[in-house]
Amino acid sequence: MKPDEVSEFYKFLNNEEAKLENEYVLKCNYIFGRRRFDTLDLLDLIELKSKMEYYDYIRNRLQVLFTYFLSAY
Repeated sequence: MKPDEVSEFYKFLNNEEAKLENEYVLKCNYIFGRRRFDTLDLLDLIELKSKMEYYDYIRNRLQVLFTYFLSAY
């Protein structure tokens, strides 16, 4: 695996994490702007946070995998 291919994976993950983080901030601002929230808002926040943690998990697993691949060369 070439270093430019590895960087493409990281670019994709960074873009997706940035999108999720922006959605999370927008949702929080929306909730605090209304001064109230319901269960669906809370579930949306939980869903966004779990997706962010999942991408972080994928990033860590890919880091180990790429370290293994690059050390083999």
